[in-house]
Amino acid sequence: YICNYIIVNNKRHPRTKPLPFEIVVRNKLTGAAEIRVREGEKLDYEEHPYYKFGIMAEDCGSPPKQSSKAYIMIKVLDVDEFAPKFDNESYFAYVEEDKMYDSIVQIHASDQDKSEAFRTICGYELITQGVPFEITSTGVVRNKEPLKYSVHRNFILEAVATDCGNRRSQSVFINLAVVEKCVSGWSGLQDIIRYRAGSGQQRLAEGASLKLCDGDCKPTQVNVKITLTTKHIGKGCDRDTYSVNSQRKLCGASGDSVDLLPSPDTAEWSHNIPTDDGHEMDQVFSFDGQNNALEVPESVFTHMLHDHFTVSVWLRHGPVQASSQSKAPKEHILCMSDGEGMNRHHYGLYIHGEKLVLLLRKEAEDVVSPDQMQAFRPAEFRWSIPQVSDDKWHHYTVNVDFQEQSNDAGVHLYIDGKLLVTNKDNFEIIRRLASPQDQESAYNEADSRCLLA
Repeated sequence: YICNYIIVNNKRHPRTKPLPFEIVVRNKLTGAAEIRVREGEKLDYEEHPYYKFGIMAEDCGSPPKQSSKAYIMIKVLDVDEFAPKFDNESYFAYVEEDKMYDSIVQIHASDQDKSEAFRTICGYELITQGVPFEITSTGVVRNKEPLKYSVHRNFILEAVATDCGNRRSQSVFINLAVVEKCVSGWSGLQDIIRYRAGSGQQRLAEGASLKLCDGDCKPTQVNVKITLTTKHIGKGCDRDTYSVNSQRKLCGASGDSVDLLPSPDTAEWSHNIPTDDGHEMDQVFSFDGQNNALEVPESVFTHMLHDHFTVSVWLRHGPVQASSQSKAPKEHILCMSDGEGMNRHHYGLYIHGEKLVLLLRKEAEDVVSPDQMQAFRPAEFRWSIPQVSDDKWHHYTVNVDFQEQSNDAGVHLYIDGKLLVTNKDNFEIIRRLASPQDQESAYNEADSRCLLA
């Protein structure tokens, strides 16, 4: 019979306190027994993850006889006793606007449980909803989209950690401050400066400052160049205190001048053409070359040009879209054609590719003899100039005086007030016969059309 089991003391490593176990014999005949935790004792995995000790059995004799020593190994099973705890009470980081981050800040939590199953942090979670951020399983916070300083300057996020036993930590706050992106450049400059002519000196950039970012060079000297923007649909810089009409009078222009594009305020027949908001008598008309044109009434202009006249125009025209000059369309600025079908031009000023062209046929009423009808005379004048396609405003004046004896046949072009010096590369004259009498007799002057397009 087995009456008792005793726990053997470890002589090599004496225990500081008794083991928290007792052995209770359940069957003396078979020697079956239970190892129990003594009443009032608790096992703690964090203190002792396992116990190893020796036991001996004693029979019921007097004195009892003992068996040989056997060893017992008891492993303590851990429970998820502790919740994760963050290393810091809160977290703070700066976030630059318009920048995508792989990592803005990394938060970290630890767990006091000792077992691998419960001390491991299995994930982090953002509790704050509707924010452009996400957090990885390792606690890395990153943005899901670029941030705008003008929209949000600060985000406060709430996050928790979860261990592998599914216990959650207390929440921690993450404060993210959005930093305005550094852009090198000037500030404090006005886009529009209103200056009245003759009003004296005016400071243009008194409150201006130059900002240079860290990634830029560090100059020892800065030079400033100010350029006036003159590419508006109008002339850009509104320096003139007088309208074009007033300037003509001040400069002594001929009183016989006819304005073919008067302000809609003074001419009802020019109401259908789009204009900008310029001053009276100085408005800018927009022609698309396809859907709009302006017919000048004969009461304004007699429709006839002879051997001595001047045509002036402010014009802005962009680059040619055609693949070759031969395929470029003829874009008329001014033309005079037959009324019926409008199939024959008497005169015209138009752009053809990169050329400005003046067409002028000699009319029958200007022919003084039959010989002149059969004589070739200058009829088409072509100027190859870059100004017609540079998309900038220019003032063109074509002065015609066929009585003048010159290589230009009495036709001169002024661009922005300067006479164009012609040569074989930039000027060409095409000679044609005068308009045939039979065609001229069929021409009904009452049906003529003078168009601006």
